[in-house]
Amino acid sequence: MMKNNAFGLQEYPPVLTVRQAADILQVSTKTICELCRIGALAGRKIGRLWRIPRPALAEFLSDEVTA
Repeated sequence: MMKNNAFGLQEYPPVLTVRQAADILQVSTKTICELCRIGALAGRKIGRLWRIPRPALAEFLSDEVTA
């Protein structure tokens, strides 16, 4: 698994909001929610809000880089 700091993610909190993940990936919040909904990005829904663990985003990025 890719380390969090490989993509400069260490400056972010351990659990990211949809907005933070969208800013990192430079996509819309709708795209992040859809990625979580279909299971492409490992997020957890807490109530009505998605939260993305920082290691999950690093793994998603490493998968994108090697794909």
